[in-house]
Amino acid sequence: MSSQPGRFDDAPIAADWWRRLVAWLVDGVVAGLACTVIFYGLLAAATLGNVRDLLVAGGPPEPFLQIVRVGIFTVVPFFYFWPLHASMNGQTLGKKLTGIRVVKADLSPLSGTDAAVRALAYPVLSWFAASVYIGIVYYLIDALWPLFDRPRGRALHDMMAKTLVVRCQ
Repeated sequence: MSSQPGRFDDAPIAADWWRRLVAWLVDGVVAGLACTVIFYGLLAAATLGNVRDLLVAGGPPEPFLQIVRVGIFTVVPFFYFWPLHASMNGQTLGKKLTGIRVVKADLSPLSGTDAAVRALAYPVLSWFAASVYIGIVYYLIDALWPLFDRPRGRALHDMMAKTLVVRCQ
């Protein structure tokens, strides 16, 4: 362990929590907008020919919409994070803007498989939080965990995927 805060075993400096938060917000907006456009685009396409029938029935069935929404909000972020982490030096748009990147625990770049595991770790952990209220608590714990995991600053999904978020050199 190094005597310098935020460093471990002569490795790059762990990304500070604020950089991670800003990157998460930027990536959340990008992925969220893509999900919203796709969801409403699919909804519009599915209802286009059946507007009269849907108006009589009161709209599409709510369980169906929930399944589609969960599917889209799982698949679209996966296909945002996975290829970018695997091919862009471990960086998404948010990470690039904040000067941080994701690496494996041994500090080597992520492979395609490593990036896929990390991209799946976040939604898989949140699925275990079955209700909305437990899900919110899980997201808060995951978001705050890096503040207490010192000196590496890993979130729960980083621990599951065996990754680190570090500052770019």
